[in-house]
Amino acid sequence: MTIALTACFIFLAFTGCEEKVIPVSTDGYTTTDSGLRYKIEKEGTGKSPIAWDTVVVHYEGKLLDGRVFDSSYEKKKPIMFRLSRVIDGWTEGVQMMKEGAIYHFIIPPELAYGDSSAGSLITPNSTLYFKIELLEVK
Repeated sequence: MTIALTACFIFLAFTGCEEKVIPVSTDGYTTTDSGLRYKIEKEGTGKSPIAWDTVVVHYEGKLLDGRVFDSSYEKKKPIMFRLSRVIDGWTEGVQMMKEGAIYHFIIPPELAYGDSSAGSLITPNSTLYFKIELLEVK
């Protein structure tokens, strides 16, 4: 048993295997006219941003197969940006939120990166999942 476990750990160390990846559930979402899908985890009570506002958010981005491609939660630091300077799905979706809200979004390629790739995991025509927590509208 010890030999098998040691071999397993050595295998994981050399292959870079990650924890089990769980695909994103697409049930229970509402779809906007643009094709953006959203689900509300928690309603907020603060201000709602407009496209030209700067916002502070925590987020996690995944492919639909469950692989995480970016996460401010993992970095333990929220990000701040002007809402008009991100992908269209974010600009549209975050404007629906109020400070304190947590929404889940499924963003089709035409509202994300379209036929372009971004980073090593996002390939052309990728549908993306985001969990976004709106912390502050500046």
